[in-house]
Amino acid sequence: MSTLEQWHEDDGFALRNEPVADLTLGTVLSSRANARGHSRSQSREVKLARENGWWLARALRARELIRGSDFVLVRWTRIYSGRERPFDGDNADMAVKSIRDGFAEAIGVNDGDTSRVRYLRGVEQFRGLKSGLRVRLYRKALT
Repeated sequence: MSTLEQWHEDDGFALRNEPVADLTLGTVLSSRANARGHSRSQSREVKLARENGWWLARALRARELIRGSDFVLVRWTRIYSGRERPFDGDNADMAVKSIRDGFAEAIGVNDGDTSRVRYLRGVEQFRGLKSGLRVRLYRKALT
């Protein structure tokens, strides 16, 4: 099965099933793709985002979910509010990159390894009352 076919199958699975864990982190996401500024301030932001990802995985009990299933699908949703605008696709992915790295570190997997954890492609975005990042986990058995 090609990677594209796998993505379509995973997206369909997530649309047809309820998440086993769902949590929204109240934070304003910024994309590092077009960032300017001093490397120290950028480094501080990346470190904070990784820590947020680590605590997010702990709050969702993601490590326990992975042990109890063949693999877990992760769906990221950016919620923007006020004067914020939606990011384009690559900026949305970059906005959650450091959080995703911290998430993967907390559950003890490489974020590029798709045998235990799969991240649904693309970051969903919608306007809400408050900015944040919603993370939903879906448990899936290998077929």
